[in-house]
Parts: sequence; C-alpha cells; structure tokens
Amino acid sequence: MRQRQELHHQPKPPEGVEQSVRNSRDALRILHLALESRWSTISVKQVKTKFSEIRCYVNLAADDRVWDEWKEEGNTGHPTDEFRQQCLIRDCGIYREVYLYLMESAPHLWAGLYSGADYRGLLAETREGLDELLDSDYFSGVPQGVEDDREALYKICDFRSEQKGPGKVR
Repeated sequence: MRQRQELHHQPKPPEGVEQSVRNSRDALRILHLALESRWSTISVKQVKTKFSEIRCYVNLAADDRVWDEWKEEGNTGHPTDEFRQQCLIRDCGIYREVYLYLMESAPHLWAGLYSGADYRGLLAETREGLDELLDSDYFSGVPQGVEDDREALYKICDFRSEQKGPGKVR
C-alpha cells in the first residue's frame, strides 16, 4: 500500500460540512451528506464499512438528479450530452474534494478511505500518476465518460496545487 505524507496544512471542509471526523461512522455520514448535496448530481447508493474499508457506492451524474437539475434550470426535453458531461465533470471534482478532505482531516482513516474509494484515479497526486493509471491495463479508477478526456481529468485534479497531505497518494 502506498504511504501517506504528514499533514502540513489545515484541511478545509467541503461546502456544507461543519463536522469533525473522529471515526469511520463520522466519515460515512460526511461522505453521504457531502456527496449527495444540492450542489451535485451524485446519487449515493450505500455507505458502509467492509473489511476495514470505508465504502461509498455512488453514481456520478445520476440520471434522476441530472433530469432534476436540467428542469430546475428551466430547460425542457431531454438533457443534452453536453449538460450531462458538465454534471459528470463537476461531480468528479466534488468526489475528489470530499475524499481528500476526509483523508486529510482523519489520517487514522486514510488507508480505509483510499482502499475503499471506487474512483481512486480521481485521488491521484500527479499527472504522471494519473497517466500511469490511465495507460495501464488495470482498473484506472476514473468514471466512464471522462476516462478518455485527460485534460478534463487534469483540470478536475488541479495538479498545479503543491499541497501536501494524507489525501495525496504516493
């Protein structure tokens, strides 16, 4: 398993989360509340601990949530492919932000959060690390719909940041 670095800054909670992370139950609650917020089209199917992993099963750009947002914006008909893609990219960023926040603010839960993340590719530290995942024959850990759009993934992961912390995967 990859090692984490020590925390060098105070993690900032995702919007809408004003709760500290003391244990895996807190982490599960934050995952559910923050991912399935009014700012996303993420649908949380289930959260649980399994074999010391903190598991959160989600659908990014879930159809029903995309439709709801499409209608809220005053649109009619079916959501466009471009609109769905915008929702997916935004959801990837929210997923990354929430997971990194939890991994940085609860270093004692880092291993369980990282190993239980469905989209580990969104938690990559560097472009090279993400490229390595995407180029491998192994599961890349990025959602369908963005796996072929590296520039979008680079933007989601914001590799310009030089922050160091447990959420950064080595």
